[in-house]
Amino acid sequence: MNGLRAIYKKNFLEWFIDKNADIFCIQETKAHREQLADDLIEREGYSSYFAQAEKKGKSYMVEYRVAKPRKSSIKDPIKLQKNERVECGEEYNENKNWSGWIWCKIQNNAGWVPKQIIEKYGNKGILLEDYNGTEFDIEVNEILIMERKLNGWIWGFKKETPNIKGWAPLDYLEKI
Repeated sequence: MNGLRAIYKKNFLEWFIDKNADIFCIQETKAHREQLADDLIEREGYSSYFAQAEKKGKSYMVEYRVAKPRKSSIKDPIKLQKNERVECGEEYNENKNWSGWIWCKIQNNAGWVPKQIIEKYGNKGILLEDYNGTEFDIEVNEILIMERKLNGWIWGFKKETPNIKGWAPLDYLEKI
């Protein structure tokens, strides 16, 4: 592949629709989400996930080492689906490094959700993408691989357990 943006201009969508794939993955592309056309990343029946490099033009995952241990107080993390409706409360304000989190409630649960993925209408909101509020318990010297960074936290996985994903606060980590 010569790059997603280049093939998009060469009838990639026609080819993609013709394949009718259940799952379609692209690895190691340098394109960031905001550089791609909406009709490419917002396809009915598909969800898009991006693990963007911090610097444009770089396609690698960032590794962090745990510098301080932390136990999550969240026993039942909130899990939401794209287009799910939530009741929005206050924005987190106890730690300035963690601003941008909104307290959201659903029928049987509540939790902090990044404001970037909520389309708010007063005290109501609609999720723009799937969300999982799982927070890791972390121990000194564990290695975490970042897939996403939002509001002072990273979403990713522990190097030794790549199939289990969760959030960890950047205040407790150091970039390797």
